[in-house]
Amino acid sequence: MGEKMGFSATRSKRRATLPIIAAALLVGLLTASLSASGAIARQAEEDRVLAAVQAFFDGLAAGPEALQATLLDEGSVTRLRERGGVLEWNIQTFAELGVAGGDNDTRLLERMWDATVLVHGPLAQVWTPYDFYVNGEFSHCGVDSFTLIKTTDGWTVAGVAYTVEPTGCTPSPLGPPRR
Repeated sequence: MGEKMGFSATRSKRRATLPIIAAALLVGLLTASLSASGAIARQAEEDRVLAAVQAFFDGLAAGPEALQATLLDEGSVTRLRERGGVLEWNIQTFAELGVAGGDNDTRLLERMWDATVLVHGPLAQVWTPYDFYVNGEFSHCGVDSFTLIKTTDGWTVAGVAYTVEPTGCTPSPLGPPRR
C-alpha cells in the first residue's frame, strides 16, 4: 500500500508541474513573438529611412525641385574633399546651384550599398559608401552621412555630409550602372 501512495504522490506532482511548464512555454512563445514583431517593425522603419535617402538620390537626378522636395528647408549639405577642403551649402542654395541634374544635358546617378541605419524615435542616421556618375561616366566615390528627421509627412533629409574621392575607389558591389 505504501508503494501505491508513492506512485500517487508522484503523479500529483507531475500534474501540478504541467501548468507551470505550459505557462512557461506560453510566456516563451509570446516573448519570441513580440521580439520578432519588434524586429520586423524596426526593419520596416529602417526601410522607410533608406527610401527617403533613395528619394534624395532620385531628386538629385531629376533636378532642383525634386531634390528640394526630399530635404528639410533648414537643412545643410557639406562636401569634404581631400583637396579643396570643406564646402557647405544650405538646402536652397544646394538645389539652386545646379548641383542637381534635371536638364537635358546632364544625367546624374548616385548609388549606395551596405548602408548602416540607426533610428531612435524621430531621428535617423544613414552612413553608406556611394559611387557617382555624370552622363554615364564615373566621377567619384565616397561616403555619405545622412541625418533624417521624421515629420508628419514621413522621413526627411535634414542634413548631408559626404566625401569626394575621385581615385582609390573600391569597386561597387552593384557592378557597373545600367546605361
